[in-house]
Amino acid sequence: MQRPAEMKWEKPECIGDRPSKRSGHTFTEVDSFAYLFGGCTASELREGTMIPPSPSNDLYKLDMAGGTCYWTKLAGCRTCRSRGIDIVDENSNGANIIDDEGMQQQDEHEQQQFLLPPPRWNHTANKIDDTRVVVFGGFSASKDEPHLNDVWVLDTSNDSWAIGTVDLPLTDDDSVQEQEIESESESASEVVATCNSKRKNPSSPWKNGAKRKGPPPPRGSHSASVMDNVLVVFGGYGGSGFTRQDFSDVYSLCLSTWQWFDVETTGTKPSPRSGHQSVVVDGSLYVMGGWNASEQFEDLHILDGQTLTWSQPTTACGPDSWGPPRWNFSAVSVFAVPHSKVFVFGGNSGMLDASNPLGEYQNNVQVLECINDTINDTAGSRSSNHRGDDKEDESQLHKL
Repeated sequence: MQRPAEMKWEKPECIGDRPSKRSGHTFTEVDSFAYLFGGCTASELREGTMIPPSPSNDLYKLDMAGGTCYWTKLAGCRTCRSRGIDIVDENSNGANIIDDEGMQQQDEHEQQQFLLPPPRWNHTANKIDDTRVVVFGGFSASKDEPHLNDVWVLDTSNDSWAIGTVDLPLTDDDSVQEQEIESESESASEVVATCNSKRKNPSSPWKNGAKRKGPPPPRGSHSASVMDNVLVVFGGYGGSGFTRQDFSDVYSLCLSTWQWFDVETTGTKPSPRSGHQSVVVDGSLYVMGGWNASEQFEDLHILDGQTLTWSQPTTACGPDSWGPPRWNFSAVSVFAVPHSKVFVFGGNSGMLDASNPLGEYQNNVQVLECINDTINDTAGSRSSNHRGDDKEDESQLHKL
């Protein structure tokens, strides 16, 4: 049995424009920087008035290159109430403020530099290449549209936003190959996220045989992972308008054409859930934890990235392996020798009632060691198999 690694927490010194207290934000590493976006800010007393919590579209950059981390708040902006889109008041730079009719601008290039997504929390943000981060979905403060399904692209080379959608004609042939996209004008390519002509995997199973559709139903507290040049979205909570439901569907967003696909899977899929996490390990999607209106989860499900078949390691689930149910935690996969690992931290757990509506907060770390698509635990090594699969494996889970 491999000896668990010895690890310790350190709190780095941070200076600069430190973000206010918040939850449900994202924190995405790009090179030696990390970008914090959105979240629900905590209530605060401002000039004698208590300001309630509210979703945010703040964007902060943390420079982690030196011994001391430095925060910078990017692009001060005002809200355009008529469209729900923010734009910096920088007329001196050629970017006129949008009016009630929408995007009537004299300088579309300058306008592009100051677009910001509407405020949100419990969205996802994924790095998709050396400089770009894709933001999808989340919850808003709108009574009419409390759940979101929009896509935004942050270009960290110039810290600017673009809307990640392209309107393409659909076809009845679900297996149609990707179409090359050419922007009709230079200005259109400034506003719409550009097609990546260098496809990493044009024969990806996430697109072949999938149903080409519009975006998923609006949602937040979902998970999103990047595989084969597509963004794979699983589960979440939401729905259109006043609909309220938990999802167990799988959608993929092609990062070359910005088209959505409704992915058909086989095997026993996870129960509908939100507040879970997904990570990519050796070409498969690991979905773990979460909750829904009637159940809290202490399980792991694996979606094979080639066959799109769900399986479940029998010893990677339950209180003896996974531990108590948890949701709203963080998880990250790490390539390691001899086996890849998944680090799980924090979250909520426990029974909910009127006196304890959020459960108990967790601050422990678990390391899931993946051996032939299984998970490992400090409780020791044991034989395991996937439900619906005949192969036997060992599994351990290291609780730090």
